[in-house]
Amino acid sequence: MLALPTELLATTQPLSLTAWLLVAIIGAIDLGLTVWALVDIVRRPRVTGGYKWVWVIVVLAIEPIGALVYLALGRAEAPLADATPTTPEAHHRAVNAADVLYGERHTASASNRDQAGATTQADERGTPDTGDRPTGAGEGDE
Repeated sequence: MLALPTELLATTQPLSLTAWLLVAIIGAIDLGLTVWALVDIVRRPRVTGGYKWVWVIVVLAIEPIGALVYLALGRAEAPLADATPTTPEAHHRAVNAADVLYGERHTASASNRDQAGATTQADERGTPDTGDRPTGAGEGDE
């Protein structure tokens, strides 16, 4: 064991508030990185190298460098989604479901669809539908 000279022990002063704050900030960053890496390891379906337990040991044994190494190199890419083409019926069902959940889309195709519906309704009534509202007497005369 290393013995410190008594003169050095007598002259050491306690850490200042600034030093304690700096230690606390560095500790919080270290803890945050470690927790982030461990949660990511658990949630990710696969990691680089294939063995999650190895990455857990690396993250815990070599703090904070292990967490940084895992976050930079250990996270495997997510598998690509199946690229099979969908049928038009499946696409139509998905669009209808999205419209029910989130409301009608306000895109060019939605406005074209609305105009087509207005034309169809006008044809059924036998009158052209221009989409304009009729103005009453005195409106817009200012």
